[in-house]
Amino acid sequence: MEKRKLKKMKVLEPSEEMVLAAESDIPVIGNMAYERMKYPIGLFIQAEMDENILKIGFFITDILTAGGRRPLYTLFIDKAKDCFIGYDYRLKGWTNKMLDKIEWPSGIKYSHAWCAANSLDQIWEILGEEYKKDNVYYAILQFEEGVRRRKRIQKNRLRTQTWDQVMNCVKNTPKDWDRWMKKVGITRNYIFYKYSRKEHVTGYCTWCEKNVTVKAVKHNKTGKCPNCGHKIQYKAIGKQRMVSSREETAYLLQTCGQNFVVREFRASVKYDMLAYTKPIYNWWEQRRFVYDTDLNKKEFYYGYYRGTDEHRWIQGELYPNRPYYWGYEPRYPGRIYKKSLHGIQNKQFRRSGFYELIRKSEKIEPIYYLDRLSWYPYFEQLAKAGLDQLVDDILSTGTSIYFQEADSLGHALGIDKFRLNRLRNNKGGRIFLEWLIFEKGLGKVIKDDVIAWFSKCKINPTELSFILDRMSPEQIKNYLEKQAEESEKKPKDLVGTWKDYLDMAEKLGLNVKDSIVYRVRKLELRHNEVIQMLKDKEMDLKADEIVEKFPTIEAVCESLKKYEYKDQKYQIVAPRSVRDIFVEGNELKHCITGKETYFDRMAKQESYLLFLRKTDTPEKPYYTLEVEPDGTVRQKRTYFDRQNPDIEEAKKFLVKWQKQLTRKLNKEDKILSLKSRDLRKKEIEDLRKKKVKVNGFGFTGKLLADILEEDLMENAA
Repeated sequence: MEKRKLKKMKVLEPSEEMVLAAESDIPVIGNMAYERMKYPIGLFIQAEMDENILKIGFFITDILTAGGRRPLYTLFIDKAKDCFIGYDYRLKGWTNKMLDKIEWPSGIKYSHAWCAANSLDQIWEILGEEYKKDNVYYAILQFEEGVRRRKRIQKNRLRTQTWDQVMNCVKNTPKDWDRWMKKVGITRNYIFYKYSRKEHVTGYCTWCEKNVTVKAVKHNKTGKCPNCGHKIQYKAIGKQRMVSSREETAYLLQTCGQNFVVREFRASVKYDMLAYTKPIYNWWEQRRFVYDTDLNKKEFYYGYYRGTDEHRWIQGELYPNRPYYWGYEPRYPGRIYKKSLHGIQNKQFRRSGFYELIRKSEKIEPIYYLDRLSWYPYFEQLAKAGLDQLVDDILSTGTSIYFQEADSLGHALGIDKFRLNRLRNNKGGRIFLEWLIFEKGLGKVIKDDVIAWFSKCKINPTELSFILDRMSPEQIKNYLEKQAEESEKKPKDLVGTWKDYLDMAEKLGLNVKDSIVYRVRKLELRHNEVIQMLKDKEMDLKADEIVEKFPTIEAVCESLKKYEYKDQKYQIVAPRSVRDIFVEGNELKHCITGKETYFDRMAKQESYLLFLRKTDTPEKPYYTLEVEPDGTVRQKRTYFDRQNPDIEEAKKFLVKWQKQLTRKLNKEDKILSLKSRDLRKKEIEDLRKKKVKVNGFGFTGKLLADILEEDLMENAA
């Protein structure tokens, strides 16, 4: 529509009937403070035809009652051109907004909009009879939405036309496609049987669709049909009402004009146990991948396209609309319909090695293969040479292999013709090839069954580099087999254990070149022993550092025997050396081993570390005590610096211990205890002034000074 032409049109004016209706449109205000003023009508609509243009004016009560005769907003509709535009008199400008986006004054009820009968007739004549079911305001809004939708569809048709040109070249599925999907595309088959105690029972095979006699059957057990030889799963009738196979993928490759298309189907089958001879098959085409002469692809998926409001083929990647799933819809290996491959004339595809690969592979993911072919052109040579397992390994792991241009495939792979034949004959994959490359560098032949075993266990030569200088591959295989049998672990897991053991043994100064060391009889047991030896060595080194820093501390430990005491349930044990303290700390995992403060106090004889044990288990750490020379207990800590409820019972024993200790103390001990008490009080006062808090288990946000005072048990004897 031409805005200049529209602006010259006569401005709509309200009728006398509209003005009278506006004067009686008295606003209503509720009793509540939050309620706003509302008009019973508030909005008035006037319509008029002008040169095949429908003009619709929108008036409001406030303007009409104030004497105004100009509309707030005018909408122009051209039904022939299927378009609309509006003019806002407040903003003095044109707008393409729909009615619901116009800023109307508050208090207006759109559902009560007033419109004279003659205006309604003109509106319905232009909009159409189907809009009569709605209020006039909402009918106009619905018409605007329809215009926008049709414009959007028309705009997107330009895009979808190019998609449709490609999709129209896709042929129909082959005549035997349904049968192929049932018998080949869907690989899961069953034998349904009625449970019986007899050794031989009669079952129904879903593939050959015949009753067969089977023996030694068990629900969910897999086997082969004695008639057709297909792999099946036994299902006892009555165990479950419905049997559904998992979704599988099947691929159909066809010519598509000058190109070719890979069509991805998803399929499954369902059996009702009341009628298991009549399966319900379900398959659908999910994606199409169209390749040009240079193997460049365009991806299409079937779904709802908002641009045209229809379900159709859409160019782009498929992102499934599933809860908690954010990502591209994965592809899976599937069966290939082979008959249609002969009609594909694309030269690059025909010499890609794809034909040779599918002859020996049950399932393949063709898109991934063709994508990787552009990265690794040697795929063609590998497939044509019959190295299917090598191709599968590269595809499944997403990794490349050593390959360089050479006069032969064997040399390109880093081996020779002799080893290439072995790789092919053994159906070797990536790890088998790595062992052959290693063998060539070694200069000695490794038995095929040894390499095959390493391939099966997924162990490559690089992982065994730490031991290959001392043992042959066959010796390593025999050793790992024996260790796996004893430990019931996988050989690959034991490789890491073996390497860790030798690394730790070397740190301990053991001769790792000695067969007694590197080929121990019980690997896991020796591994754990070496861990403990390494811990002990580290503990000894820490203890030596403490003794070097505090030379008198060992003598202090030897003087603590008089603090030992026991009854029927508990006992106090004194450490004989600094190492004993580290052993205690490591077992209880508290702060003693990480702080030199306690060793400094012991060296100055300010406080001592003693061990509270249970009499029936004197070697097992229970609580560690920090005590002053007179027996005053500063701290009592068990695992992870905690105090458990059982300490309340042990306190009675500690009081008894303090009483008997008083009789053993000499003059020097009493002098030391007085100094210790003064130092302790000063330390607590400093901590309180600094407001030091603890964030450990059970003490979060608590002042350290309060914790120490609560923990204190002074010797009252």
